[in-house]
Amino acid sequence: MIYNSNLLYHGCIPLNEDGSFREVDIDGAKYKGKALLDKFDHLAREAFFFKDGSKAKEYGMNMLWYLWCGPNSPEFGKQKMTTFERYFIDDKKTHRKEKSLL
Repeated sequence: MIYNSNLLYHGCIPLNEDGSFREVDIDGAKYKGKALLDKFDHLAREAFFFKDGSKAKEYGMNMLWYLWCGPNSPEFGKQKMTTFERYFIDDKKTHRKEKSLL
């Protein structure tokens, strides 16, 4: 969404502790910063538009699951998903989600 000439992005960018872009390995190649976001965009489009049954579509669909809950996903931004723990375990220590991105 663009507001007051600024791009508003709901998500996060994978960063290292020192604030530099974190490299993420996708299918043997390393991506970071804008290149990483572009790669995820490309894979999401492959998941939607490519022919059913093609390897590219299957890989893209797998990457959509990763975007939902992967530790280096710009959409998720945490080390793990604790939905199960919240529903079934009373111990609040198991509910803690450590943020992995800024």
